[in-house]
Formats: sequence, C-alpha cells, structure tokens
Amino acid sequence: METDMAAVKPFLVLLFVLLLNGQGLAQAPRCQPTTNINISVTKTGQLVKGAPEYNVVIRNTCPDCVFADVHVKCDGFDNTIEPVDPFTFKKEGDGTCLVKGGAGFRQSDSIQFKFASQAPVNFAVINGTLSCS
Repeated sequence: METDMAAVKPFLVLLFVLLLNGQGLAQAPRCQPTTNINISVTKTGQLVKGAPEYNVVIRNTCPDCVFADVHVKCDGFDNTIEPVDPFTFKKEGDGTCLVKGGAGFRQSDSIQFKFASQAPVNFAVINGTLSCS
C-alpha cells in the first residue's frame, strides 16, 4: 500500500496547486501604482521666460491593467511658468496632482506634458486604482 501512495502523492500535489491557481490563490502579485507607474522628467533644452523647460512622461508598466484616479506628489508644480492642460495633469490643493483627470490609462498609453519652472519639481506616485482584465 505504501508504494501505491508514493505514486499518488505527486499527483495530489499537482492537483492541489492547480486548484489553488484556479481559485486565484497562487497568482503572481498584482501591480501597484507606486511601482508600476513610471514618471520620467527630462530637460528639453529650451527656456520659457528664462526658466528651463521640462518634458514629463507618465507610463503604466502593468500589462493587461488600467490605472485610474492616479494622484502624484507634485510640490512646487504650482509655480510653473508654462501652463499645462488640467485634464492632463491638474494641481490639487494638497500638494498633489491628478493624472489625466482621473481617467484610466493602459500600458500602451503615455501621458506627456511640458512645464517650465525655475525650481525642479519632484514627482512621486502616491496612489491610484487598478483594474485588470
């Protein structure tokens, strides 16, 4: 009887793993806004009213998922010289900015805008909601 159980044990382990995966318990960790939304800021080399101009690109790196209601720390952004479309990136009153008016964006999307400021602005993702297919 012991040899029969030895042959069945690998099958039971495989069945258990497959059941867990089917339940969603063995899936890879979900994406997170703070790790799967990248913000790159580069100088364009242009000056706007004597202030350096910057190009900002915000990208979602999570495959098959949409991020929405993304809030970014953006202290100092209210001192920008060059206006930014508020639907693209809007300063809120608490030192944060809202990306794309709160609308969702996929991995293939990139949100891009330019701004000019005497002082650099440090952007950092604070939070957002995630929806995966």
